[in-house]
Amino acid sequence: MTTGTATKRSAVKGTIAAAAGVVVLLGGAGSFALWNAQGDFGASSTGTGHLKATFGDTTWSDETPGHEKDTVDIGTFKLVPGDVLAGRTEITVDAVGDNLQLAASITDGDGTDLAAALPSGVSVHTRLVDAAGDPVTEVQTGESTVYAEVGLQYDVNADNTGMDQEIDLSGVQVDLQQVAPSAD
Repeated sequence: MTTGTATKRSAVKGTIAAAAGVVVLLGGAGSFALWNAQGDFGASSTGTGHLKATFGDTTWSDETPGHEKDTVDIGTFKLVPGDVLAGRTEITVDAVGDNLQLAASITDGDGTDLAAALPSGVSVHTRLVDAAGDPVTEVQTGESTVYAEVGLQYDVNADNTGMDQEIDLSGVQVDLQQVAPSAD
């Protein structure tokens, strides 16, 4: 072996060693970054909330001007033009969750709007209120009491087409729905 051949072999070995060193430094990632830092995200855990409700009995009152009565038997009451009836159900709400907003609707039991099943001239108004009668759209976490109110009003100027019609309230349901919080 000549000196020239040994030098070439040493140069090839040196080149291979240098290339291997670069690969090790790159770590297969193509970066020479040597400094690094890590830390915890800082959150421990979270969870989901719930919305539960217990519905009480509905009480009805006659709100017709000049004929007010605190309690009426809805099963025997017959509406005439000008009458106003109010039904009220106490609802105990157990709510857990931040930004929990509610919408209340009252349906006839099969999911359709109660107003669609009423005789001509009779209208319905529904709302969710607190003990003071103020509208409720948001509940606080914990247990609270709200009231679903239904108002039936027979237009004083109604024609005869609404006479002798049945108003079936037996399947009426209150539906509390959580709605996505708005930016308002």
